[in-house]
Amino acid sequence: MFSFAIIADTHIMPDGGSDTAPYAVLNKANQRARMVVEDLKLHDPEFVIHLGDMVRPFPVLPNYDDVCRLALSVFQDIPCRVHYLPGNHDIGDKPIACAPAPQVSDAFVGKYKRHFGATFVAFEHQGIQFITLNASVLNSGLSEEADQWMWLEQFSKDHVDERCFVFIHYPPYLTFRDEQPHYDNIDEPGRSRLLELLSILSVEGLFAGHVHHFFYNRDGQTDMYCLPSTAFTRHDFSELFAIAPGAEFGRDDAEKLGYAMVDVFADTHIVRLINVEEKFTNTTLDARTIKPLHPREGYVPPIAVQLRHDWSTALSLPTNGPLDDFTRKKARNDYPILSTWQMGLTWLRVPLDDLDAAVSRDRMGALNGMGQRFIVVAFGIPCEQALEDLLLHGLLVDALELVLSPDDMTRAAGSIETLRRRLKKPIYVGPLVTSAPEIGTKGKFFAHKTSFGFSANEFDDPNQLSNGQKDTINNADGLLFQIHSDEDVLFQVAAIDAVALKMNKLALIHVATSQMQPADGQFDAIHLANRTALACLGGYSMSKGLVVLDTLMDIDRGDFPRGGLIDRRGNLNLSGRYLKSLLAFFEPSRLQHPLVIEKTSTKQAHTLVRFKRNGRQFCLCLSQEIDSTRIKTITQELGKIQDCFDLQNGAFIDIDRNESSSAGLLLAL
Repeated sequence: MFSFAIIADTHIMPDGGSDTAPYAVLNKANQRARMVVEDLKLHDPEFVIHLGDMVRPFPVLPNYDDVCRLALSVFQDIPCRVHYLPGNHDIGDKPIACAPAPQVSDAFVGKYKRHFGATFVAFEHQGIQFITLNASVLNSGLSEEADQWMWLEQFSKDHVDERCFVFIHYPPYLTFRDEQPHYDNIDEPGRSRLLELLSILSVEGLFAGHVHHFFYNRDGQTDMYCLPSTAFTRHDFSELFAIAPGAEFGRDDAEKLGYAMVDVFADTHIVRLINVEEKFTNTTLDARTIKPLHPREGYVPPIAVQLRHDWSTALSLPTNGPLDDFTRKKARNDYPILSTWQMGLTWLRVPLDDLDAAVSRDRMGALNGMGQRFIVVAFGIPCEQALEDLLLHGLLVDALELVLSPDDMTRAAGSIETLRRRLKKPIYVGPLVTSAPEIGTKGKFFAHKTSFGFSANEFDDPNQLSNGQKDTINNADGLLFQIHSDEDVLFQVAAIDAVALKMNKLALIHVATSQMQPADGQFDAIHLANRTALACLGGYSMSKGLVVLDTLMDIDRGDFPRGGLIDRRGNLNLSGRYLKSLLAFFEPSRLQHPLVIEKTSTKQAHTLVRFKRNGRQFCLCLSQEIDSTRIKTITQELGKIQDCFDLQNGAFIDIDRNESSSAGLLLAL
């Protein structure tokens, strides 16, 4: 229907730099806000909503008025209307005894209104209500609070069951509805009173700022988003990441900064976060870009990813001033899930254990509402208790993987038939493969290894399978396969797809990226990105099944260390960027038939994969290193190139200008 933009926490500084905090990153705030303004001109939103903290200085400071005028002069270049609501820096902190800054007051409310207008308001656009609220005054006892409650209660009576979105600076809560008060939520009784009124309104989406990081919750039928700042990240939330903090002790994790574009459809909405600094650094502003895919759009790419790390548990942050020195604030790292949205991944693979805990089940339900699907994996036939859990929460499960011991592979046919009948979801089976048979063979050492799944050549001779194995396979919907890190991905995918077609089975193909020995690491970014691109291409060439990518997040400790689609801070690695670009490029056409891979050629410098898609010829070019001069060499080899798509940036580039610094290109011939 239309799109609008949301900006949060710009923290515009006085000219000449910071005089309110000793943080170097604040000196970047104004320029980052201006980059957002320039980028908004390309996206043409119907309107923009600013979630507060337009400025850094509090109203008590003498330069507050000057900085408010400066902020408005920056935002006036946005080519559409901007709606403002107050943040704690604009109007004062919420009432909290240990607040590190001046609290909201009537005087501060008056100052705010002179610059930005009303502190709460509603407007209608294409039949949808948009409500902006003042969070700082909740629980304050100020007349502004009473006025807002009276107005909101009347509004909720007048607009029952109307579609609406709500915008507020402080989120009602970070992780749990009943969490204790802290610096980053709305205290009781205001929190419950607000949520009750919003439930009457049937709010579709609630957007908050303040925390400078992304968080997502599903409250009833409401999607609740905390959006990032354009200026800096909050250093306290760096504790969520099992890795050293980003720049300036976690305050300048630039890949997490930016703004949101919200696409509104007839019956849903999609939030896309845009990292502007990355765009200014890696692409020209006039470059044509492809809008990233999002799972809520309804496309289901034939690609899944394993969520090996915990993705649903709330962590306790250190008690450390100046914000929460006396309370144990809890938060959840939602960046892994955000990354799957950014890449457009629908299929997620988790262990059966994730059905045990209510918190992970709740998250699975929330992500189902976002359009995502879950493959659940178990070793062996589930015990009775696990089976009961599986059946009880079957709506959360879209497919079941069973990795079976060699013995179970010969005798599980009856159990699988019963499970299929009860679960009514596709069941895939494959054998466990361990290093145990290697004991006593020649070699310098024995390495503990496990993997699972068939290889295509096991089906070359039907006599290789026992009658019991055949029965188990026949009673399953699909088979598990694994492509090892030293195997050719496209060759193996084609061989496995042929086996699946012959046996009339679905195929789940796990593409390994780890080295063959558990002590060796694999963090070659270009190698991993190229392998991911080939696996993605292979997935779209399959007739029946999915390709499963090994790990969403880096495994950077323990055995088989390797890079994933994202790093330990939740930022996209090069392989994640390639996947994001490819899924965006492939899916909107809604392919009716698999793409056809016609020719693969590998040279020392690059690999070229020619394929046909919807009657058009393309070539995937994967170089072994970044070399902008290689485009000319490839052009000479392929002949005329109509278009060139940069996999790292998701943008079309000018071949004649030779402007790419990416090792991965998709060429239209």
